[in-house]
Amino acid sequence: MAHETYANCPCCGAWLQAPAGGATAIRCPACKSTFRTDEKASRNGQDEPGREKLPPELTVFMVAGAAGLILVAIHIWLATAMLSRSKARTSPTPVLVAGNGGPGNAESTRPVLLPAEPFPSPTPPENISTTEKPPAPVNPAGPDEPREPSETPSSEIQKAVVLLAKDAKCHGKKVKFQIIQDKGNIGYWVDDSDWVSWDFDVVKAGRFEVEIEYSVPHTGGVCKVVVDDENILSKVKPTGGWDRFVVCSLGTITIAEAGPKKLEVRVEKKQPRQGLMNLSYVALRPVIDATTGP
Repeated sequence: MAHETYANCPCCGAWLQAPAGGATAIRCPACKSTFRTDEKASRNGQDEPGREKLPPELTVFMVAGAAGLILVAIHIWLATAMLSRSKARTSPTPVLVAGNGGPGNAESTRPVLLPAEPFPSPTPPENISTTEKPPAPVNPAGPDEPREPSETPSSEIQKAVVLLAKDAKCHGKKVKFQIIQDKGNIGYWVDDSDWVSWDFDVVKAGRFEVEIEYSVPHTGGVCKVVVDDENILSKVKPTGGWDRFVVCSLGTITIAEAGPKKLEVRVEKKQPRQGLMNLSYVALRPVIDATTGP
């Protein structure tokens, strides 16, 4: 009985029936390729009847699927390891301690779970002081007794009195409040009869230094500051312009009694058709005497 001879296509792997009689050229109908075969390369139909090789597309798909399964398994393993490690950090640590382990009081060891140690408190930096504030002074007379008054109550200490131009009362024909370069001042002081005044209170009688802030571009004017029966005459020196204000001390006056007072600034002398000055403020600063104090 004649045996059928088959040849395997080297391109697609299909088994094709080969003609008997030795080497010959075969054209594969599946992949349209032509190859030569011989007795050694062919196989007997009884050995591999009708067996075909898998297509290359299916082989690639199977390999890719296997690789994907391997990657999924690796990810699951890593997630499990990280979860176990985090639980181990937060769980209490087992410690072996000695104890009575049964009949006969035999010494043995057994695992005991101790609670995890809390996180240590943060240490403050060296340059930050952690000392507490000192306690309030204790009243020596007792908590329910009134305190002894201090030697000089704050209500009896005379502070500096600053009289601003915006608070002045203007008396006369032309003198009035104005603003030059965001600075309020009393200007248009061109009439000799014009004057300004302020009402204020004196807490403690004494000597006061009279200070003014003003501007004027020319010389020749003399102003007079009056408080009660005291007054000061002072020349108004030029400052370099109407918008250039300077601070000047006019001298000291004595206020004999405490209480409500009035301060006046008047024109003593000035050049005709020229303004006396632009006055920003008048300040009365107490003169501290070494013997009597403020």
